[in-house]
Amino acid sequence: MENVSVYLEGTDHLESLDMKAMGARVRKAREDKKLTREKFSEMIEVSVNFVADVEYGKKSPSCNTLFRMAQALDVSVDYLLSGRVFKTYYDEETIR
Repeated sequence: MENVSVYLEGTDHLESLDMKAMGARVRKAREDKKLTREKFSEMIEVSVNFVADVEYGKKSPSCNTLFRMAQALDVSVDYLLSGRVFKTYYDEETIR
């Protein structure tokens, strides 16, 4: 599974997610946090082999696993999927 087609916000056509590129972002973020595959897999409750398969673009994580990955790596799901970093702005009324 190398590519998955999805609609990206602001477009009217399908774009492909490059699963190898997503896996490379997971690996870089994991290494930046100085996490071994073993430790990372424990944190997100999957096998070490599954993490390796995701990092090499051979498997794609479920939505729940993707969310846990993002949390453990302190990055957004958007970043893992697309490589884009979005800034979120809140006014104080929204937070209350």
